[in-house]
Formats: sequence, structure tokens, C-alpha cells
Amino acid sequence: MHGLIFGTKSQMDEQQQLSSHSKGLNSLVDIPARTFGAYKIATHLRDLGWDIEVIDFFHSFSFEELCTLLHDRITEETKFIGFSIFYKLNATGEDGKLNRVLKYINTHFPWVKTVCGSQKLESLLKIKTDYHIIGFGENAIVALTNYLIGKGPHPKTTTVKNMYDVPDPIFDVELNVIDSARHYPAFPKRSAKITYEERDYIQPNETLNIEFSRGCKFKCAFCAYGPLGVKGDMTRCDNDVYEELMENYEKWGCTQYIVSDETFNDTSEKLEKFAEVCKRLPFQPTFHGFVRVDLMASRGEKDWDNMLHMGFVGHHYGIETLNHEAGKTIRKGMHPDKIKECLLKTREYFTKNSPLGYYSGFITMIAGLPKESQESLKESQRWLFDNWPDKYFFIPLGLTHPEKLDKNNFDPKSDFDKLSLHHGYEFKFEHGMMKWIHPSKEYDLIDMLKWVATINSARNHKVSMWSLPILTQANKNIADTYTNGVDWDTTDTDTILNFVSEYKERKLGQLYVRPENHV
Repeated sequence: MHGLIFGTKSQMDEQQQLSSHSKGLNSLVDIPARTFGAYKIATHLRDLGWDIEVIDFFHSFSFEELCTLLHDRITEETKFIGFSIFYKLNATGEDGKLNRVLKYINTHFPWVKTVCGSQKLESLLKIKTDYHIIGFGENAIVALTNYLIGKGPHPKTTTVKNMYDVPDPIFDVELNVIDSARHYPAFPKRSAKITYEERDYIQPNETLNIEFSRGCKFKCAFCAYGPLGVKGDMTRCDNDVYEELMENYEKWGCTQYIVSDETFNDTSEKLEKFAEVCKRLPFQPTFHGFVRVDLMASRGEKDWDNMLHMGFVGHHYGIETLNHEAGKTIRKGMHPDKIKECLLKTREYFTKNSPLGYYSGFITMIAGLPKESQESLKESQRWLFDNWPDKYFFIPLGLTHPEKLDKNNFDPKSDFDKLSLHHGYEFKFEHGMMKWIHPSKEYDLIDMLKWVATINSARNHKVSMWSLPILTQANKNIADTYTNGVDWDTTDTDTILNFVSEYKERKLGQLYVRPENHV
């Protein structure tokens, strides 16, 4: 049983990219990155006896090179080809190449089924595969592959076509959707280990991905990254985590990690559990991930010490707002004065006691929440500028189909279900797909986009947890970089691009031999 999975993460989003103010750069850098969802699905299927090869950096290969790979890898035993999608693809760019490849597969290898997967359906809207999996997909892909080899029924699917209902051929794609959360839930996941193979070409200076638990116990009103509101213990087995950390250290020399948990510090028990795991390690790992500062404030230094024992020194805080009434509308009710006090105290404590010589705290804010005026936004930005310089980022809030809302009586308890966060500024607003009207009517979309763009570009460096993979691959001094900012030049970019080029050469030049223990 054989399959291929392509990793398609082609670029860092705005928070991951290095600033144009960095030395030697005239614009934001687009640097390839690994797609770890592909390796997670591959590991799960390999444990069931499948031979799965991951081919990462999809968009770094030319169309001709991808066709060469397909002819070299695909045999009569190949049942499926998967595409792991990290985020929405460019409407006119890279997804065009992906759909060309899909058409090529259908023409030359008609017995092979194609499937793409992502956390959110909107990331898959333009991709013309046979199946589209959304959510944590381990059990969904098993249901699909069992069907493909004649060992199970057809998986439960929902047909979705032109969900935006606009006359645009870009969105004229019929989706055969497998909803993992609804029909094939994969949480809790006690064993969520990623196992890499020699043909993945993992290097010692890479930052890998790790998961300590699955799902979020909270229900922030604007969030659509489920599962939300989970109950009980969702953590992994402690030995499973230990084995993954040790294997990555002993086989590949890797010690740096981005944590994929929606909220890493959701319970004190979880922090204590994995602090004990890290104390058993013969090396000091580094972790960066999402942290709720209100929990840091309410629980105190015992939680902080457990995070420090782990090496969890890179914190991404979704503060969202420093306006108390606006915070209540999104179910974040701690008073801003307590948030501010905790931020300053946390920075001092972690900087002083960090086992890695540095601490990074990066803040994201939402611009345009109900009950927050433009003056309130400016006041928040002034506090951040004075007390948390450079390490913050504003995201504008977009209302999808605002004509369905009562603009004079905005109810966050129900109307937030119709909201979406708009990342970046390249989104096309044709066909009325997204219009933005602030409930207070104080400002419109254009005002907000201009303000957010000005605020975000005014900072000297944008070093967040998402910068870690770039920095480690470029062999930067991590402690110095997170403390003082990025000193980046073209040789650093070349270092990473050379790694990708070597990866491509190995994949293209590899004489593929299927392992004997697979059938």
C-alpha cells in the first residue's frame, strides 16, 4: 500500500516574515517552510503498514520537476496522493500550479485518488482534488484509505459547491468534503508523535513542530479553529512526548520546537506533567507557542516555573484588546490593568530565569471589535509602543456578509458566528464577498486597513514565535535575535534557499526503493 503526501506551505504569513527594516532586505521575504501536517498524517498511516513518502516544499519545485517526481514515485500500488494545505493559497498564483499537477495526475495516473487537507474549509476552496478533509484528519484519512483498498465503506462526505455564491471561475469547484470533527473525530490523541524518515532530510538546525494536547477548552467568540470548549484531559501520554523529543534529538540533533496547541497553558496539571518529562531529557529543549496571559496572571509563578523547566520561553499572547468592554464581547473579561501588570511582570521573571538566555513575548491585537472606538485603539497602541515596543501586531476584523446583521443592534453572542478574521491586505473584495462595517459606525474598512498597515509597518522588527524556523535554519544567535532584533542580510536568505535546493536535489536524484516491510 503506497501513497504520497505533498507539503504545500509556500510562505510565512505577515507575522512570520522578517521586516523590510532588517539589514539587506527591501521587502518582506518569502521563504519556504515545512508543512508538518503532512508528516503527522504520514506517521499515522505508516503505523498502519502504509509506505508513505512526504515530499515537502511543493512550491519550490517547478511543474516539470513535480511531473518527474510523479513518474518516478507512482506505481500500480499507489492508492492516493495527498496535499497538506497550511493556509489559503494565492487566488491566481501557486494554487494554479497545484491544479495543473492535479490535472496531470488525473490524465496520466487515473487509478490514483487525490485528497487535500487543512484545518479550515476556506483553505481548500479552489483545489480540485477528489476529496477534501477538514480538521484533525488521522481518522478521516484512515476511513478514506480503507475504502480505497476495499476494506471499508465510502467515507461520509458532504458536497459543497461555490460556497461564496459568486460568478467567479476561481470558486467554481465542487468539494467532496470529509468533516473530521463531525464524522471522524481525532481527539483526544494520546499518541500524536511525528516520526521522520531518512528521506525527509531533517537537519539539526531545523525547528520542528510538536503537539502536547489537542483542542481548546475556551470558546473565544472570534475563533474558528476547533475543537473548542473541550472538556477533560486532552493531553498526550507523557512517554509518547518523551520518545518523540529523544528520537528527534538522537537521530536528527533537533531541540527547537513550535508548539501547535491552541492554548499551551490551559491547565496547571498539563504544565507540571510535561515539565517532568523535560526534566528527564539529557538536553535543554526550546519551545515557542500560544499562551493566555490571563491564565498567567491568575495562576502565578508555579506555572511559570514549570514552563521555564521545559524551556517554554517563546510566548505568543492573543491579547486582542486592552479595552475592558470590548474584551467582554469576545469572552475575554480580565481587566486590562491586570493584563498589563502581568505582561510586565512575566517579561521580567522569564528574562531573569530563562534557561536559554532569552524570553520572547509577542502580542496580537484585533482592530475593530465591538465597543472599541478608534481612540481606544490608539490608546492601546500607545501603551504597547511605550511598554512592549516592536513585538506586537494588529489584525483587522472583517464581517462576512454584514448585510445579514442588524448593524444598529449588534449582538456578540450570536453575531460573532458570522465574523471572520481577515489576515493580510491582498484579499479581493469583488462581488461583495467581504464588506466591513464597524458596529459603532465610527470607521470603515479602508480606514482600518490603512491604520493597521501603518501601525504594523512602523515597528523595527517582527520577531515572533513564527520567526524561529527561519532564524534557526539561518544559524542565527537566537537569544541575541529575540532580545535585540534581526540583523539579516542576503547570505542568511541564501542559507535557507540552499537547504531547499539540496532537499530538491536529493528528492529528484533519489533512486526510490520501497522498504521491504511494506506491502
